[in-house]
Amino acid sequence: MDFSLRIVERLPKYLQLACHLKELGHKYISSSILSKHFFIDQNNIKKDLSFLNLNGKPNKGYEINEFISAVKMVLGTTTVNKAIVVGSGNLGRAVSNYSNFTDYGLKIVAMFDDSPEKIGGSVENFKILPLDNLSEVITKLGVKLAILTVPAKSAAKVAGKLYDLGIRYFWNFAPVHLKLPDDAIIKNENLAASYMFLSYQINLNTYRNNGGKIEMVNGDIEKRIYEAFNKYAKSRDNLIPILQDVQDIRGYISKEDIRKISDYLNIADSKVYGVATFYNQFKLTQPGHYQISVCRGTACHVKGSLNIINSLKDHLKVEIGQTTRDKIFSLQQVACLGACSIAPVIMINDKFYGHLDVSKTLAIVDKLKADYLSEKEAGKTPAVSMAGQ
Repeated sequence: MDFSLRIVERLPKYLQLACHLKELGHKYISSSILSKHFFIDQNNIKKDLSFLNLNGKPNKGYEINEFISAVKMVLGTTTVNKAIVVGSGNLGRAVSNYSNFTDYGLKIVAMFDDSPEKIGGSVENFKILPLDNLSEVITKLGVKLAILTVPAKSAAKVAGKLYDLGIRYFWNFAPVHLKLPDDAIIKNENLAASYMFLSYQINLNTYRNNGGKIEMVNGDIEKRIYEAFNKYAKSRDNLIPILQDVQDIRGYISKEDIRKISDYLNIADSKVYGVATFYNQFKLTQPGHYQISVCRGTACHVKGSLNIINSLKDHLKVEIGQTTRDKIFSLQQVACLGACSIAPVIMINDKFYGHLDVSKTLAIVDKLKADYLSEKEAGKTPAVSMAGQ
């Protein structure tokens, strides 16, 4: 049975966790456990596991030995795949010495290098062979997989030679993307890129200097956005729901969000941007700390909401849909806030302020700004919610 690549990418993670839990004495594994561990929606987990034809038990899940056997069968790790390592540097030596590969059906049978200084030496049980011996070893031992740990400058040449010798599966640790015919299957492992991803996450969760004060960056946002993606299949029909979820989490849709959505749904950045700009509900710039919504319903209009919105524009020096330079306020107008009994009314974040006029409205705004600046000066994170209505 053919599985989507997305499922195939997740199954090894499920397998490793199951093996670990088995070592700890667990008898069962469930979609709930997998969901909590990998931050993947439980419904997606259940869809992945539905292909395994396993019978789970209520409130327990799947018997762990059956689960491990089923996943190994799907991934083909119950049979032995022979591989060679090309490149006997530190990385190549580390890969060849990793004993746990045998648990998943991978058997490294030889190591190669093109350096005269290294040829003839040994790594554990392997004698380092010259590249001239590739054809003989591949044919004699039935090798299907090549693990490349060579420098970037020689990766393309070595991969091409291996392809010509019949290798179609490549595990590439060289920091370069290989270009081979379409029937070649390549799994790239870029250690530097992986580190940079972690570096980004570290920085996202680390304290940063901000005007002499220390402010925590909210690193939970990226994880929540990733979780939101996993709720949806990779279909263009899900573009608007994903945009809505991202905006709910971040407060707006950033350029990086547009790129991530584009990659996830496999559609052009311009398509995502076009949809996001077509609908007024989506914001592409970071909103202010306080988001002011002025009601323009009939009751509010009759009682002077137009004067209120014009005074706010002049006072804050912004137009509708804009954010002040200090990022404290964003201003928008809405068709109706559903609070006609206290018209004219505005909403600031989640709080309503009614029975307003221009002077009352500006006094509220000035008070919020003063409180915001006071808390910032004291080194605190200003509260979003406001007391009083």
